[in-house]
Amino acid sequence: MSSPLEVSSKKKPKLMRQVVKNVNKPRDPRFDERAGTLNQAHVNSMYSFLDEQRRDEIQKLKKKLKKTKGKERKEEVQRALQSLREKARARKQKTEQQKMKSQRNKTARKSKNSSFHLKSSDSKKLELLYKFQQLKKEGKLGKALKNRRKRNIEKDKKKLSATHN
Repeated sequence: MSSPLEVSSKKKPKLMRQVVKNVNKPRDPRFDERAGTLNQAHVNSMYSFLDEQRRDEIQKLKKKLKKTKGKERKEEVQRALQSLREKARARKQKTEQQKMKSQRNKTARKSKNSSFHLKSSDSKKLELLYKFQQLKKEGKLGKALKNRRKRNIEKDKKKLSATHN
C-alpha cells in the first residue's frame, strides 16, 4: 500500500489554472511613449565600435576572396562583400543627410524668421544638388548622368508599351 497509485492515461488531465495573473505585460520600448524619444546621435556614439568591426569584416572578406578557389564559393564571398559595402555606403549617406538637415535647422534658428521650414520637395532638391556636387568632386558625374538617362529611357519605353497594349 505504500506504492503510488497508477493514474489512467485515458483520463484527461485537469486544466492548469493561472493562479497569479501576469501584472507586468511585456512592452516594446520602440513603440512605448514611456521609454522617451530616440536620440540617434547618442545611439550612434554608443555603438560606434560596430563601424570598426564592419570595416574589419570587409578587410577579412577581401583577403578571403583572394584565397578562395571555387567559382561558386568565390561568388558567394563576392556577394557578401558587396552587401557589406552597400550597407556601409547607405549608412554614410544617411549620416550625411542628417548632418545637412541639422545644419539647415541651425541656420533657420539663427535667422530672424525661426518659424521657417523647408518643404520636403525643396529639401530633396538640396540633397540631390549635394549628391551631384559629390559626384563631380569624385569625377563620376558623367557616368551617373549617363546611367540616369538610360534609366529614364527604359521607364519611357515601359510606359509607351503599357499604353499600346
